[in-house]
Amino acid sequence: MFKSDTNPKAKLTRAQVFEIKQLLKQGIRANEIASEYGVHPSTICRIKKSITWRSKDETNDWSNRR
Repeated sequence: MFKSDTNPKAKLTRAQVFEIKQLLKQGIRANEIASEYGVHPSTICRIKKSITWRSKDETNDWSNRR
């Protein structure tokens, strides 16, 4: 389960985020993906860095993020 699943204002579904992560792995640029999904490129970068749409099971060391 994703933390953002419970946010009624979320513009992306879990399936879309999965697709975005796959596109990022293929090397497609954040600007291109953002345009395709109608979101800001920073949203795509946040997904890439697991800042948003992070799985509750995912562990991150937030002290190293800056």
